[in-house]
Amino acid sequence: MSTEPLPKEFEKTTEVLPFTKYGLQSFKEFKQAEKDLQNLECLKKIGLTSEEIKLYQDNEAGLLDQRKKVECSVLKSKLDSIYNRINESQNEAGSSKQEEPCSSKDTDIFERLQKQPITFYPEGHPMNEIKELEENLFGHLKTDIIPITKRRKILRHLERRKERILAQEKQLIPTIDHSSKVAKSGSLWDVKELPTRSQQSAEKEKQVMGPKQRQMYTIKDNKIVRLEPVNVEERMHENNVVNNGIEQQEFRAVDIVIPVNGAEEQLLEGTKMSVDDIRTIERFKDYEPGIPSKVLYLKNIAPSVGQEQLSLLFNQFQLENG
Repeated sequence: MSTEPLPKEFEKTTEVLPFTKYGLQSFKEFKQAEKDLQNLECLKKIGLTSEEIKLYQDNEAGLLDQRKKVECSVLKSKLDSIYNRINESQNEAGSSKQEEPCSSKDTDIFERLQKQPITFYPEGHPMNEIKELEENLFGHLKTDIIPITKRRKILRHLERRKERILAQEKQLIPTIDHSSKVAKSGSLWDVKELPTRSQQSAEKEKQVMGPKQRQMYTIKDNKIVRLEPVNVEERMHENNVVNNGIEQQEFRAVDIVIPVNGAEEQLLEGTKMSVDDIRTIERFKDYEPGIPSKVLYLKNIAPSVGQEQLSLLFNQFQLENG
C-alpha cells in the first residue's frame, strides 16, 4: 500500500467536536471570558480606540513580533501612551497595585453565585412561593386521574344507559302516518305517495296576482298582427300534439282592430278610415257617427268602494262630458 500523504485540502486543521458537546464551556473558560470582557469594557471607558486595544492585547500576549511592518520606535511610543493612560485611570480609581487594568475585586461574582444563587424577587414576594401555590391549586389533578380500565367501564355503562333511553322513547312515540304530511307544507322527501292537488289549491293558483302578461306580436303579409293564445276547446278540437307529456301552448295571429295599449293606438292612428271612406262601402252608405252617451253605467261595485269615491267619479264624468 502506498503511504502518500493526503492533499492539504483534505487534512483536518482543527478538532471537530460532536454535536452534543458543541458550544459547551467549562466553568474556568466561562470565568476567563467574563474577566476578559470586563477588561475590554474598562479599556473602552478609558477612551482607547479599537486599534489601541488590539495593540495592548497583543503586547500582553507577546504577539508584537508579528507586527514587522511597523517601526519599533512608533510601536514603543504608542505603547507608552497607552500604558500612561491606563496608569492614570488606575491611580484615579485607587487600584495602582493590580497587575491587570480594571480587574475585579477579591470577591468574585462567580464564587458568590456558587455559594448563594441569585434571587430575582425580594424576600416575601409571592413569586418565590409559585411552586407551593401550584401544588396547592393543581396537586389534586395528579392524584385524581381515573385509571384507563375504570374509564372504559364507565363509558360502557353510559352507552348501555343511552340505548335503553332511546328504546323507551321509540315506544312512547306513536307511529306517524305519512299520508298526514301531505296537507302540510315543506319537504316531501319522506312521503311514499305523492299528494293529489285539490281543486281549491288549483283555483287559488289561478287567482294569484302578478305582473300583467305581455302582448306578443308578429308580422304577417307585411302587417303587424297580435298573437293570442288558442282556447283549450279549440286545441282539443284541432288535436294538438303533446310532446313528452307536456302540452304545448299555441298562438294564432289576429288583426289589431281594438287597441289594448298605447302602442297599438299609435299603430292604428294612421289607418283609421274617414267618414267619407266608410260611406263608400255599400253596407255603410248611410253611416253616421254616433253621439257619445251621457249616461254612466256602473256594475259589480266592490263593497269597499265608499260614497266619497263614487261622488268623485260622477263629478269627473260630468266635467268631461258636460
